[in-house]
Amino acid sequence: MQFEQVHSRISIDSAIFTFGVPKESPNSFCYRIFCAGESSYSAERFDPSSLKELKIIVNQLSQLSPDKPRATVKIKVNRFMSVRLSFKKYNEDKGFKVKAYILGFFYFSSTGFLGSYVKVEQLQNLINNLNRCIESKSGV
Repeated sequence: MQFEQVHSRISIDSAIFTFGVPKESPNSFCYRIFCAGESSYSAERFDPSSLKELKIIVNQLSQLSPDKPRATVKIKVNRFMSVRLSFKKYNEDKGFKVKAYILGFFYFSSTGFLGSYVKVEQLQNLINNLNRCIESKSGV
């Protein structure tokens, strides 16, 4: 599937979320997730989450705060594979420390040794875009 319009691209460590309007369905809003792992291994999926899964993801991301910086968010890519975002700690200047990795049936792919940081604004932008996907799926 292709996007008619791309509205936003957000990188969370090695996971890249692309949000937009698909060509086949111009009245909807969805996302594609891409995550690069080690040894040239990667996972990519267009609109992988059901409405229920999206709500769980948004709820988990919304609960992150400087006081509660630890969380693991699982985004199912297919039946045997998921992209995990593991939030570890919060730094006043850098934001939330996060590591993205691919987890699958008989497979684990780390992406880097240390992970990276995501600013609060980036995280809020991700939540806002995922909420637009929820609105689109629920027909609001």
